[in-house]
Amino acid sequence: MREKIRYLTKDKYIRIFFLIAAAAFVLTGVCYQTGFFPYRPTHSDGNGYYMYLPAVFTYHDLGMKFVYNGSFSDPSGLVNTFFPMATGQVVDKYTMGVAVLQLPFFLVADIIAKIFTPDVADGFSAIYQLANIASGCFYYFLGSVCTYKICKKYADAKSGFWAVVMVTFGTGLFHYITRDGGYSHVYSYAMIALFMVLVDRYEEKQTKKLQFLGGICFGLLTLVRVTNAVMVLIYVFYRVSSVKEFGERLKKILLPKNWILIALGVLIVWLPQLLYWKWAAGSFFVNSYNLPGNEFDERFYWTSPKILQVLFTTNRGIFFWCPVLILSAVAMFLLFKKAKEFQLGLILATAAFTYVTASWWAYDGLCGFTNRFFVDLSAVFIFELALFLKEMQNHKCLNTVIWIFMILAVLWTNLFMVEYWFHETTKFDVHMEQILQVFQWYKGILLP
Repeated sequence: MREKIRYLTKDKYIRIFFLIAAAAFVLTGVCYQTGFFPYRPTHSDGNGYYMYLPAVFTYHDLGMKFVYNGSFSDPSGLVNTFFPMATGQVVDKYTMGVAVLQLPFFLVADIIAKIFTPDVADGFSAIYQLANIASGCFYYFLGSVCTYKICKKYADAKSGFWAVVMVTFGTGLFHYITRDGGYSHVYSYAMIALFMVLVDRYEEKQTKKLQFLGGICFGLLTLVRVTNAVMVLIYVFYRVSSVKEFGERLKKILLPKNWILIALGVLIVWLPQLLYWKWAAGSFFVNSYNLPGNEFDERFYWTSPKILQVLFTTNRGIFFWCPVLILSAVAMFLLFKKAKEFQLGLILATAAFTYVTASWWAYDGLCGFTNRFFVDLSAVFIFELALFLKEMQNHKCLNTVIWIFMILAVLWTNLFMVEYWFHETTKFDVHMEQILQVFQWYKGILLP
């Protein structure tokens, strides 16, 4: 343990990741305290992910009836999150993965509140909100360290560092560790990054411990968001670059000795969720996005995915809003041989994730800054960008052009983020009219 701590504190790039996380914590706390950020950290979707913790530890009401009996209120709204069931319980449509990851931070806040301010030990007062902010910032740090370690191995430390920085500030990632840090996206980022590290390490050492830990991590990854299950392709296609290698790989991973501990890890993580659904909803397996009383028709349209809209349009198309990701996409295909261990799995997992997202009824995320679903894939984008930056070191002139492009891309994304923090012009459907309004706002500031 001491060696690991020494490693973390010795590496200058990891120290910078810590400073970014700490700065995000301070910035978020100040913005909420001053009222610059509306609502509170546990707002909107964040309420649904978080609610398991106060339900169990504060209200002792896992059935969540307190949500509707006047004990709890939230101005950001509770519509289409909590559903009264025939069992007499109220079911939270979000799975409990985020709450599990937030648990250590909640418990620290709960102990402090009960000792020093028992009158506000309600699960939602300021100390709990600070804990929620700290949780998001911690998992950003964890995700960044894990991704950096993988990048350092397959590219180099400098490329890995700059890839983390560029994706942090050149996509929606920074927004979803600050203003909307209570959502699930930064937690998916951390778990995907950790899963990549565990897969890589397991394939090197082949230990039962790493196999079991990989199952635990994959269980958490899917418990945060079920659609993250497509990330299993990273493991399935590890070191696969041909049909023959795929056949050999499949035979290997299907041997009972190679999957039983993984399955056990996944089951241990998912068991509380399955038991909760059985008790509260009447079944072990529940489509919690299609419960009685849901005002939205939340489902997948598998035969008509909005691929082009998800990727290219003004309505939160990821390449329009986050052009730095164009380089990550290029690297997936042009640099396939640079990291054969991961590349095919990452390509297939990203393609599957894109298809699933594009098939969802709210393929654009419905609201929010950028297409927030793709923040989950930040570890993948960072890894690919690191490979790209490493390769560009051999092409001096082109490297200069690439750096100019990345700087402009980061500025582009942040122009929209800053305006969003002030006015939310692009919160819902975004067309060229809203894009022009953003630039009109800046024009009014620069040319009053």
